[in-house]
Amino acid sequence: MRLSRIILFGALCASGACYSYQVVSPELVAPDTEVRVRLSPEGAESLQNVRMTEDRVMEGKLVERRGSALLVETNVGRFDPAVGGRVLTQVVNVEAMDLVEVETKELDRTKTALLGGAVAVAVGIIIAQQLQDGSGGGGTGPPGPPESRVDPVPLLSIPFGFPFR
Repeated sequence: MRLSRIILFGALCASGACYSYQVVSPELVAPDTEVRVRLSPEGAESLQNVRMTEDRVMEGKLVERRGSALLVETNVGRFDPAVGGRVLTQVVNVEAMDLVEVETKELDRTKTALLGGAVAVAVGIIIAQQLQDGSGGGGTGPPGPPESRVDPVPLLSIPFGFPFR
């Protein structure tokens, strides 16, 4: 039972690993592409007031190219769940001299196949464990008078009791 929860948790954590970022030339990036832009220290400082952060990495979507500059739609500010509100987006003009590198978000087929295989193995282990535990039925049930017997019927390791009459 505990093993299946660990496997499920691991699969959920790994589900974000199906993508990777590939370094590309800024001229080759098409509009509406998910990008991650690494800024120079000077570029991060010049965009600090617009982006409301001093991080040198900016993720977003390329809106368009204007000459050597990129217009990137990105989240600005920080979302605080305690205070509420929503994440704001802003189109930021990034000059070529402020760019260190541009990366695009690509589906990684190897990671996706490995994750799919791991999930299939995990499901197989869970099913085999359920069958091995004898939860398929046919047991004699707990001791006591027939009116008080409750035989648990597990459903993905969640026992539900049904009385026998």
